[in-house]
Amino acid sequence: MMCSLLLRHKDQEKHSRLYDWSERVFNNTIAFYGRGVKFVLNHQTATLLVTIGTLVATIYLYIVVPKGFFPVQDTGVIMGISDAPESISFAAMTQRQQALAAAILKDKDVVSLSSFIGVDGTNTTPNSGRVQINLKARDERNDDVTAIMKRLQQEIAGVEGITLYMQPVQDLTVEDRVSRTQYQFTLEDADARNCVAGLPRCWTS
Repeated sequence: MMCSLLLRHKDQEKHSRLYDWSERVFNNTIAFYGRGVKFVLNHQTATLLVTIGTLVATIYLYIVVPKGFFPVQDTGVIMGISDAPESISFAAMTQRQQALAAAILKDKDVVSLSSFIGVDGTNTTPNSGRVQINLKARDERNDDVTAIMKRLQQEIAGVEGITLYMQPVQDLTVEDRVSRTQYQFTLEDADARNCVAGLPRCWTS
């Protein structure tokens, strides 16, 4: 008796077209998921094999894929930074840089190189220099740029009084500065005036 007095019949609520469309999408998604679950349950052996294959492929790719931020690209160009003792004269630096270039040109995969020393916008100290090594085309050599750099390190080890740090030139880089290593560590003071003044609180390694 209370229901007959309190409850009233309500017509079916009308919804907008957007609501009806989203409801159909939601129901179709649930139905698709249900069909997928039924398929997996009906093919448990095949599903287990796919899972194991995915795990094996993941482990294999983890081993073989390069772990660096950017994979090393073989562009056929190597940029090197030469470093000699701080007390070296310009004439002695010239001789050692030439000896370094002669040792590099002995390599079978090196076509040419360009070398320069002296203080300018690139070299900040007189005991440093730059060497750009141009290699043969990739299809004309058997070794990649990483193997060639290792071989060059052995060839220039006999040049006394100077050290060469090499990095392969990349088409895509984050930093535009040339450094001795592939990665750089930059430390800056919160106060920019310390960096302008050249204090040791702002430096790059």
